[in-house]
Amino acid sequence: MITSINFSNLEKLQRAGKWRLAENIIFKEVGQLIKSGADIIGICSNTGNECAERIQRKIKKPLIHIADPIGIYLKKNNIKNVGLIGTIYTMEKEYIKEFLEKNYKVKVFIPDKKDRVFINRVIYEELCRGIIKEKSRRGYLTIMNKIIKLYNLDGFILGCTEIPLLINQKDISIKLIDSTKLHAEYLAKKSL
Repeated sequence: MITSINFSNLEKLQRAGKWRLAENIIFKEVGQLIKSGADIIGICSNTGNECAERIQRKIKKPLIHIADPIGIYLKKNNIKNVGLIGTIYTMEKEYIKEFLEKNYKVKVFIPDKKDRVFINRVIYEELCRGIIKEKSRRGYLTIMNKIIKLYNLDGFILGCTEIPLLINQKDISIKLIDSTKLHAEYLAKKSL
């Protein structure tokens, strides 16, 4: 079962710092999935997982945090130092970073502020609108390669559902971790 939320409404609340109101919208949809008979829940959005642990405490069904399949993948592949790019919220609010560091004992590194602003702008002004620009791809790769060298990374997490439209494994020298793909595969495996 799938329910869909107008991301524009969530993003406006998040941008305004009204995270609990955004959480309430997600929680309502989770409730609808449970009423419809869902055995497990997944919030299929990296930014949407900001509230995953709080929602899990309110429901009896298991909610698969998007960082769990990432952590399992990192552990299985012996990846200890990873970069993370995504929305500015995913990078700055640290709910994925802290989850991975606490539960999977990896170090997670994010770009500096200027680069975070650029990454976020491309997500919202281009990728979310289906606009793919070579200049933006080169900008992402420059940022990613800078962090790879700076922190001697073993892997890089694409922590936004839209980033794989721009970047793929052939573009980068280390293991690329597509959070969306891993989450979807893990949810399918758990449900079967």
